[in-house]
Amino acid sequence: MDDPAPHWFKSSYSSAESYACAEVAFGPAGDAVWLRDSRKPRYGCLEVGPGEWSALVRSVGAPAG
Repeated sequence: MDDPAPHWFKSSYSSAESYACAEVAFGPAGDAVWLRDSRKPRYGCLEVGPGEWSALVRSVGAPAG
């Protein structure tokens, strides 16, 4: 993660009462997506490419089965 201060935003499914809070930040050149636990940001983040991010978003919205 080269950007010293990425703009993190919470998932729309996260809430103040939820223990499952995810945050996402996009790389400045659009070549990376960073994911982290908003409750434990000091633990670091997971970096994926734009293709992997698109696949994840599509699979989350897909019907189960």
